[in-house]
Amino acid sequence: MKKLLPAFTAILFTLSTRASRAEAEQPVPPKAREAFGDAGNVVIGGDFSFSLERYHMNDDSSLTSLGAHPSLDYFVLDHLSIGTSLGITRRTWTWFGYDTSQTEMSAAPRIGYEIPLGGAFSLWPTAGISYFRAVSEGSYPGAQWSLMGSIRAPLIAHVAKHFFVGGGPSVGVSLNHSDGLLNGNGLGFESTLGGWI
Repeated sequence: MKKLLPAFTAILFTLSTRASRAEAEQPVPPKAREAFGDAGNVVIGGDFSFSLERYHMNDDSSLTSLGAHPSLDYFVLDHLSIGTSLGITRRTWTWFGYDTSQTEMSAAPRIGYEIPLGGAFSLWPTAGISYFRAVSEGSYPGAQWSLMGSIRAPLIAHVAKHFFVGGGPSVGVSLNHSDGLLNGNGLGFESTLGGWI
């Protein structure tokens, strides 16, 4: 009997090792439900805006403005996102016989962290830097630029699968600029809408 004990122990050890190895090799089951903020999510149009404005003050003064600001964010880890928004706005105006046009371009890279608040809501604060450049032509030619730090914290409502709306406070702080007119800090409220895949 004593001679069989080492052999029996070796067999038990081998079987338990194989069982542990087989359990470790089992595939990890997928998440029960795909959710906003999961690693690999792509968010399109989080702060998308499109505007068309036309003002006619009098026979000699008018303003037309057309702009779009699409955005793209990617969750590199669960809840952690990196992204950017790009913007272009074209303005033309006539002021008592003087014609001027302006093209404004912007880029705003950012990093964010999504905080789930149940199944229907999320808080998605982001922080980043925004660069603006405006080039004017016509009666008042020239170029100006500004660099701003920005923080925002929108509350997101998941109104449908892969679609959300929301809004929240935003803070902008001037970091550098080419013109004193562009210097300044701001506090506001920003709306947001978009979808994710």
